[in-house]
Amino acid sequence: MGRILMLNRSFIPIRLVSRFNVIGKMYCEQAEPFFIEGDKFRQVDWQDWLKLSLADVWPSDQDFIQAVSQRIAVPKVAIYTEYDKIPKVSFRLSRKSIYERDKYQCYICGETYSEGKLSIDHVVPLSKGGKNNWENMVTCCKRHNFEKGDKLLSELKWRPKFLPQKPVLSNMQKLKASITHYDPCWKLFGFS
Repeated sequence: MGRILMLNRSFIPIRLVSRFNVIGKMYCEQAEPFFIEGDKFRQVDWQDWLKLSLADVWPSDQDFIQAVSQRIAVPKVAIYTEYDKIPKVSFRLSRKSIYERDKYQCYICGETYSEGKLSIDHVVPLSKGGKNNWENMVTCCKRHNFEKGDKLLSELKWRPKFLPQKPVLSNMQKLKASITHYDPCWKLFGFS
């Protein structure tokens, strides 16, 4: 029982949803499922999907929801009938997100460390007017963070290995990062 890949009206993968979410959207005619056979697929409306759900055309691993009157096949991919936007991606500023952005590297020595040997440093210390934002917070090993204290790198004549930036990811990158179960049929829709 994996998640269902949702496409916008332009056939762009935009999110993963639960099986109950997609069935509800299909029932309300806000989404249409794709019937997939091998490397071929066709878009199906709600009434045809109900008929297909009763047919003997499904692989043995097909997921179904048992409704009051019949079983309903859960699609692997569906398309929104009206939605044509691409969701905006936002990031929460956190210790973990800074570690991930900086790939667990100290910005002073460039070495990679485990989380326990890292800390967050402010390029411009808070005591000197620095802010808590993406452009001023970096991953730093505990040794260099201690040595730096509340000084600027220029005061110590140190050069950073990289400069912090607000992360920029596309919706597709964020979507791929959230996947725990990948369905091979998603390749048919440009998602691999």
